[in-house]
Amino acid sequence: MQIADSFPKRAFPPQGGNAPDISTQLQQQRIEHQRILVRRSMELWWPRVVLIALGGILAGVIGQFVLNYPIYVFAPMGALVILFLITWRVQFGLFVIAVTSTPLLPQAFSVKALSVYPALPLLVWLFFVLAVQVAFRVKEVVLPSFWAIWPLLGLACLAIISNIVVQVTWTTGVPHKIGNSPVILDEIYGIALFFLPLITIAVTTVSLVKKEQWIEYIQTAFLVLSVLLAAIVIIEFKRIGATIYTFRFSDPKLLWMSLKAISQILVLGTLIAYVRLLYSTRWRARIMYGVAVLMCIGGVYLCLQNSWWVEAVIALGVITFTYSRKLFGFLCLAAIPLIPVVLAEIQKLATVKTADFYRLIIWKDALRVWSKQPLFGVGPGNFWAYDQRFTQLPRYLRDFSKTGLGVSHNGYLQTLGELGPLGLFFYLAMMVVIIVVAVRLFRRSKAPEKRNDAMLGLVALGLVCGSALGDFTSGAMFLQPRQVGSSGSLTQVLSTWIIFGCIMYKDQLWRMARKKLKFDKQE
Repeated sequence: MQIADSFPKRAFPPQGGNAPDISTQLQQQRIEHQRILVRRSMELWWPRVVLIALGGILAGVIGQFVLNYPIYVFAPMGALVILFLITWRVQFGLFVIAVTSTPLLPQAFSVKALSVYPALPLLVWLFFVLAVQVAFRVKEVVLPSFWAIWPLLGLACLAIISNIVVQVTWTTGVPHKIGNSPVILDEIYGIALFFLPLITIAVTTVSLVKKEQWIEYIQTAFLVLSVLLAAIVIIEFKRIGATIYTFRFSDPKLLWMSLKAISQILVLGTLIAYVRLLYSTRWRARIMYGVAVLMCIGGVYLCLQNSWWVEAVIALGVITFTYSRKLFGFLCLAAIPLIPVVLAEIQKLATVKTADFYRLIIWKDALRVWSKQPLFGVGPGNFWAYDQRFTQLPRYLRDFSKTGLGVSHNGYLQTLGELGPLGLFFYLAMMVVIIVVAVRLFRRSKAPEKRNDAMLGLVALGLVCGSALGDFTSGAMFLQPRQVGSSGSLTQVLSTWIIFGCIMYKDQLWRMARKKLKFDKQE
């Protein structure tokens, strides 16, 4: 049956009744879908458009800032890279700390009177990295023996005790401020300073586990940087037309580097080069190390830092005597004709460096400070406050904020004044222990394959003996004076404690091997 087509040209039926309007619905759906697509496009692209616009604006502003202050942009980027490398390879981190402890790197930033150099934040960072690795047993740990660090532990504990006691027995008339700053800031700094050797030694020993070759890398870096600094000193000395009687006073700094910090690393470079000269078997190496010795010792001489003169002479003498008594005797005989020349030079310097005669007054002031708190001392950080109250220096030198005084210029008197007789005992014991560790390392390294250990022991032995004598007139060979104002030269002692940390690492390995051998025999 056929159904009739009642709608012309196959059109849709007219609207009416309940019949749906399909074309209208389809049109509405298309419009809704277009709105959804537009809204999604806006949601997708408007943050990008805004960021592009802001990026263009910031690029113009930051670009100008980078051109004017590039260090504030590239320094954080470089610091992040270095921190990553230090975390990834801790032995490389120790190497970086050793390099940055030299005066070649300028001050990073300062917080009021506290000067912060790159080596200190890096040391703290590496300490916490190693602490985390040891805590999670990611890294094998070799800590220094208690018998090697007990004097340092005693100094750190006594620093806390003396500062607590002095608050109860504070001398009447002594202010609780240094300048405009409360004395507690210097007390905190002073206590922290006594922990610096312990932290440095711990970082050194843990970082070197199964990576002993880095000891040689560190010593070589010290030697190369010392030769470089010696060349800078000699060139600058000639450039300004100075003499050995005026160089220290006319220009106490070279660029951003103090002559004291330069002298410290030059002495260390001298010792390393001299020991390698003694152990060299080829003439080419002997000539190279001989030139390095002459350059470094010449740089120390030109810096006119008499405390480091003493350190260098005593250290070289101790090294020579320990290595060969015959060589020591021969050099002493060869030096006899030079005695009149040396005495004449000392007399000339005495007429120029008249300020050094005030040292006797300063030492008497240190004893006077100690007499106010004879049992536990005045505490680290309080020496300045007491000294300014009781000093007998001429009036024009009593403003310590301008003259830079307020310390004893003698490490032993500084320790006596701050920590009392017990503190001085720990201070002397520290040197004796380091000497014993260095001598033992040298004596048990007679075999040719242990030549590097013997050289390390000699360097450490000469360094501690020279520093012990130089500390009579410096007070900054092992630790800086415990005042915030001394932070500008704090990093110069890090190189010394890194060397001591290396011999304590070797000492602990020897103790562990001996203990294991004894245990095996018992079984």
